[in-house]
Amino acid sequence: MNPAARDSEGRKLFEKHAAPLLHLAGLQVSIVKTEHEGQTKELMAVISDTDAVVIAGGDGSLCEAITGLLRRPDDDQTIKLPIGICPVGKTNTIARRMLRGDLSDIRLLGDSMLAVIREETQTFDVLSIASDQGKPVFALAEIQWGPLRDAAEKASKYWYLGPLKKRATYVISSLKEWPQYARGKLSYVLPCEGCSKCFKSPPPPPPQRWWQSFLKTENNTKVLPGKDYSNVENNECGLWHNIDIETINFSAATQNGLQQPNEDFEAPSLTLSIGPNDLLKKDFIMHGWERQLSCREMPHTTKSDRQLVVREFKLEPEQAEGKEAWFSIDSEDYEAMPIHVCLMPKKIHLFCQPNTT
Repeated sequence: MNPAARDSEGRKLFEKHAAPLLHLAGLQVSIVKTEHEGQTKELMAVISDTDAVVIAGGDGSLCEAITGLLRRPDDDQTIKLPIGICPVGKTNTIARRMLRGDLSDIRLLGDSMLAVIREETQTFDVLSIASDQGKPVFALAEIQWGPLRDAAEKASKYWYLGPLKKRATYVISSLKEWPQYARGKLSYVLPCEGCSKCFKSPPPPPPQRWWQSFLKTENNTKVLPGKDYSNVENNECGLWHNIDIETINFSAATQNGLQQPNEDFEAPSLTLSIGPNDLLKKDFIMHGWERQLSCREMPHTTKSDRQLVVREFKLEPEQAEGKEAWFSIDSEDYEAMPIHVCLMPKKIHLFCQPNTT
């Protein structure tokens, strides 16, 4: 549990609305409170002898937990460990997306705990985000980059404007600097539903011992052969496409929890959204306000965005001299740098009610 979540209000929410449900259900719960940023990642890297983990916090705590779990050398075993989301943070956009959280905070919290109590789980895709600096980061929902993202992050600076700050930030941003664009080089690979290039032959059956022919096998389970892709040709499989982008907003999002996932592709895929680059100031402001209307949802896109459905991509941001650039990865800030993003399909188990697919 992150006791500092929601300016320390998260701990009170957990103790009042979540912990009693877990105890009444007869679950043995051990509460570990984190003391500094990054400790959730450290704990997940060594955790053992537990049936499940519930993360009480916001988007940052959940992102840390997934990253710590998947960085483990025994991740092929630990990924089977189910994770519950207890949304008591300031930003709970991932929980709302995964749990279909068009609900009040308390109802969302209750529903998430009921999924844990009923042991209802689903598998979700994960984004693996690698760079030349440090270890990979893992995310469940979305990567954002660009001036719209930057303006939204500065809204808290205008606290004196009260509820208008989230709209005023786009106006102030356009007045301070114009035009505003994020520039970079984008390379991507299209999804493939299976072909001879990515086909992997199934492992051969284990050799039969001479004495096994004398044993009675009452339940001979035969594995049905899957579709043979060895003769399927797809010239686009593994082919990298390269484009230059200039945009007010770039996002990469998984299909996790979307009410209308992309049904045109059966293969695992993620969606890139590239915003326009030929805007007037008023258009920039309107795009920001449109984005703000869906601030509790992911992905953060607008209707005029160009979309690409891909399997993996590389992004190399163009760094303006003397100016910092940042990514938002599941609502957490990371310094913008060249990254390679791959989709890991059905990688993690989350407690989630069945009707949320």
